[in-house]
Amino acid sequence: MPPNTTATTGDKPGKSGRKKGRKARLVVLVLVLAVIGGIGWGGYWSVSTVRASFPQTKGSITLKGLSGPVDVKRDGYGIPQIYASSDEDLFMAQGFVQAQDRFYEMDVRRHMTSGRLSEMFGKSQVDNDAFLRTLGWDRVARQEYETKLSASTKKYLQAYAKGVNAYLAGKDNKDISLEYAALGFSNDYKPARWTPVDSVAWLKAMAWDLRGNMQDEIDRALMTSRLGPQQIADLYPRYPYDRHKAIVQEGQYDELTKSFEQGGGSGSSGGSGGSGSSLSGGTGTGTGTGTGTGTGTGTSSGAGLQSQLAGLYKVLDDVPTAVGVNGNGIGSNSWVVGGAHTITGKPLLANDPHLSASLPSVWYQMGLHCRSVSSTCQYDVTGYTFAGMPGVVIGHNKDIAWGMTNSGVDVSDLYLEKVTGDGYLYDGKVRPFVTREETIQVAGGESKKIVVRQTQDGMPLLSDRDDELVNVGKKATVDTAAPDRGDGYAIALKWTALQPGTSMDAVFAMDRATNWNDFRDAAKLFDVPSQNLIYADNKGAKGDIGYQLPGKIPTRGKGDGSIPAPGWDPKYRWTGYLDFDELPYEHNPDRGYIVTANQAVVDPDEYPYTLTTDWAYGTRSQRIADLIESKIKGGGKISTDDMRQMQLDNSSEIAKLLVPNLLKIDVGDTDVRQAQELLEGWDYTQDADSAAAAYFNAVWRNVLKLAFGNKLPKELRVEGQCLWVDPVNTTGPADDTSKVRECGQRDADQAQPDGGDRWFEVVRTLMDKPDSDWWKTPRSGTRPAAHNRDELFKRAMIDARWELTAKLGKDIDTWSWGRLHRLFLKNQTLGTEGPGILKYVLNRGPWKLSGGEAAVNASGWNAAGGYGVVWVPSMRMVVNLDNLDKSKWINLSGASGHAFSAHYTDQTDKWAKGELLPWSFSQTAVDDSTSDTLVLKP
Repeated sequence: MPPNTTATTGDKPGKSGRKKGRKARLVVLVLVLAVIGGIGWGGYWSVSTVRASFPQTKGSITLKGLSGPVDVKRDGYGIPQIYASSDEDLFMAQGFVQAQDRFYEMDVRRHMTSGRLSEMFGKSQVDNDAFLRTLGWDRVARQEYETKLSASTKKYLQAYAKGVNAYLAGKDNKDISLEYAALGFSNDYKPARWTPVDSVAWLKAMAWDLRGNMQDEIDRALMTSRLGPQQIADLYPRYPYDRHKAIVQEGQYDELTKSFEQGGGSGSSGGSGGSGSSLSGGTGTGTGTGTGTGTGTGTSSGAGLQSQLAGLYKVLDDVPTAVGVNGNGIGSNSWVVGGAHTITGKPLLANDPHLSASLPSVWYQMGLHCRSVSSTCQYDVTGYTFAGMPGVVIGHNKDIAWGMTNSGVDVSDLYLEKVTGDGYLYDGKVRPFVTREETIQVAGGESKKIVVRQTQDGMPLLSDRDDELVNVGKKATVDTAAPDRGDGYAIALKWTALQPGTSMDAVFAMDRATNWNDFRDAAKLFDVPSQNLIYADNKGAKGDIGYQLPGKIPTRGKGDGSIPAPGWDPKYRWTGYLDFDELPYEHNPDRGYIVTANQAVVDPDEYPYTLTTDWAYGTRSQRIADLIESKIKGGGKISTDDMRQMQLDNSSEIAKLLVPNLLKIDVGDTDVRQAQELLEGWDYTQDADSAAAAYFNAVWRNVLKLAFGNKLPKELRVEGQCLWVDPVNTTGPADDTSKVRECGQRDADQAQPDGGDRWFEVVRTLMDKPDSDWWKTPRSGTRPAAHNRDELFKRAMIDARWELTAKLGKDIDTWSWGRLHRLFLKNQTLGTEGPGILKYVLNRGPWKLSGGEAAVNASGWNAAGGYGVVWVPSMRMVVNLDNLDKSKWINLSGASGHAFSAHYTDQTDKWAKGELLPWSFSQTAVDDSTSDTLVLKP
């Protein structure tokens, strides 16, 4: 069992006590702090200080503003179910209860979204605040609240804020959370009142982490400093539509289908390489079919764009994540099986979003129940919420269930702007920037003023937030197709989330939807982020299932969004947005199930618009579809537990391709041969206790490093990993005397090649080209050079053997994947940047995990940086539409954000083992599982 966690007894979230374990941990905490010092940390953090912030969960509390009593019933895991008689009371209580468990997390989130982290954490966050102020999430959220959201949504947001503020009333910092006690040693920060805009702004942060292909857009452009057009095309291969099916296979696009069939279609959503501008250097690469395939042939921009993008990446990399790994590796699984193929005869729906591992989990489980559903109290819904935002984001009500995965649709573009004086060039004329001044307050220091510049159509200049970028922009060299330098160049961002929208309305509409039409009406309001929405209901004999792509999705003039565009050319500006009726959907497809796992939404031969050029490559989605097909073949039926077991599938699809080839290689060395033998008879599953999985993944990591990683520009490689590179022939590491030392610049969790399923497809494509230059690598010390595929595989097997010997020991009987592939849960502020004692107090782990990159059980790791877990299934759920009380769920951590609460990580052990908890919904089931009841009185 991981340190500082609490064991749980049984599966039932009922009336189980954990006071003994909690008391023991508190004693340990006090002893540790006492050793550190009688005054300062130790003297201040007494047992009473630690316990002061624990929520009251029994008895009653009077809350001014309620119109009637509200019951808060918590089960043995601290998960609350709220019962009220009016909508306002329900959401006021939600705000109060979430603040009880998670206010510190909520407070940090709102400071992030508003660019005010420096007010809490001092000067270390000034640069992040400046960047976030430039994006202006809170400004857009305020516009959204004031001009776009419905009256009822505003009423709910106000009620929620009232509940949060009722919790804060009269409390000292130490009464709110342990972290505030820690912050009290360095500044006099005091939490401000909660506002409705604080809740709305969180949707902008979520959209940022799920923003689409910006990372690929930057990477492709950076690659041009070292790689040619065909080499870049090799690294962004065509999406394998023939092997990995798109989400929508039998769907509709309303009236669009008929017009598309009559017009023949454009095939434009196929590939991304045909645009080639004066910036591209031929960086666009095809990921599909149709007229967009091939490689762009524009001319190179030289050092200007390269330096701008490399500097921009450094800025982006420092921005705190909201739910993902700064926009990288974001995936999810969600699928629904119709009643014809289930044991119950009604649909089963599964969902597990893959997000950054955080403590507490980004999700907060909760039920929101009107005692009697009516026009004045409309909600009876349960599921996963975001602390700080009212409503349920993913879950079910009594009629329908829904899940989400990131669609990956391209809703953001970068533009290189030519700066002249106080303006920028557009369509041959200089236009003045729109500017505003922002003041950043700094805890313990002087405030800082910044000027935010944006174009007249609302694009902020991201490059203004880095002094080095400003200087580079002034000196940037571009080709003859670009305009004169003037005062330099800048990078601007066009992004749908920087416009006010109605996504908050969509949350409430989804929560009260009762059928497919209601669901689609709610989806129509879901502007950003664009998500794959799956659906199931319990109507009729078998129930219905469906899928809808929502979102504000741009149409472009010239270009396809795959590379930064020339801002001075109006042909590259957005021309509008797709109408909702033009977006793909499916309803009760003949195959009887729908799978979404970030694969292509639709085959480009069947759809006329470009949604993105950078889908995930469909490895997980096809594996899930294959598992479903194998189960229903011959009339078999799927159970709730079958769905759970599918979520835990650890199969490595790249191992199935490579292992037969690896076993054919004569490695010579007896120690390497011993490791090679681990792969004989291996079933390709990546269980935590598997030595074969450990060795294969080490081989895979070294194949990627030798074939690709060492040949990428420094901006994409791992920071601190250095190579000797020929400055003249920069196609890879040098093997002669004319060489210079060049070190990587990217964080280990973000570097390339990351080993995801794009790289699966890269290697699959090259397997039939054994003499490709990609397979060539120079000698390194005593390690032999490779001149072809099999020689590189041999070298990778040798390198992997000795890498694992160094990490795990020479005895392969002691090897296991879980020893390499470990999860640490870290408090996302003081647990990563605070003093060592705080890290000990706030963080938990490690857990040894099964699964891997692009497996259905997607415990992600970055092959360039190492084997540690960087993103995870942040929750898992299976909804049973026949009997909702037989649904199952689990969270990554626990309900509480208080470090020594019994519910801080009380679900994590079960989560790591792949277990699910019972999910009570009916009044009877909730009462049976209730451990504590708190009554909130007016």
